[in-house]
Amino acid sequence: MLNRIFRYLVAEYRRWLLQPQNISLIILILIIRKVVINPLITASINANSPLQIFEPCIAVGNSGLILLLLPIFFIVIISDYPFLDSNLYFVLTRIGRRCWVIAQILFVYIAAFTYVAFLFLATLIQTCFKSYLINGWSLVVTDRNMQSGINELIPLNLYNQMPPMQAVIVTYLLLFLFISLGASVQLLGSAIGRKKVFSIVWILIIMMGMAAVSLRKNIEWLFPSAHSILWIHYDKYYRAVRFPILGSIAILLCMSVILNILAYTRMKKSDFSRLKEG
Repeated sequence: MLNRIFRYLVAEYRRWLLQPQNISLIILILIIRKVVINPLITASINANSPLQIFEPCIAVGNSGLILLLLPIFFIVIISDYPFLDSNLYFVLTRIGRRCWVIAQILFVYIAAFTYVAFLFLATLIQTCFKSYLINGWSLVVTDRNMQSGINELIPLNLYNQMPPMQAVIVTYLLLFLFISLGASVQLLGSAIGRKKVFSIVWILIIMMGMAAVSLRKNIEWLFPSAHSILWIHYDKYYRAVRFPILGSIAILLCMSVILNILAYTRMKKSDFSRLKEG
């Protein structure tokens, strides 16, 4: 069973990596460069001070605009997931329905990890030669006389709470769970036969969540978007926590697992000819 799941999963993963929708990631990287990387590099040059190597990556994972775009681009590149083509019945006969459904659930997390790792590396490569590795925030971020708008990318709420290496780990863990949740929504939508509807609803939930975050009235914690942003978990003052990080990790993970269980239960009983209509 495990061998069948693994071989099918590898084949689907390769197929996903080679699909034409992935070209859209070039546009995303260009946006990230304009919104995050260029301002940080300019501030570093003006201050005559290097960046900490992970600061651009942290800024990507805590920028409101970028966090609005990341799940949308992910929906674009997994728009064909799960792959329900003319070969589906042959695949089901070969590996079995149960193995197929388990492979789809595993793909949720593998695809999300690949996407987040790609964003991390694509950002890191562009700035690593102009940075240092010591686990301390740069003057570009901490010196208020040098910030020139950098506070919007890495706010006081964040750099007063933890060192950059801890911040980058937590930032990308939350981002991974958030992106995984989006893939789980898509999988459940496909299981019900309403994949496009679920994708649209997910985008609307993301937009409402980001709007709620801007209000800062605690209503934002009703939306998954807020739980994916590290800096809003803290107030500007040291150790003043607005919402526990472990709570957000648990919420995002549990929501994803619950959706996957629902998708698994539905797909085990579904008529796959109906799923193709979604």
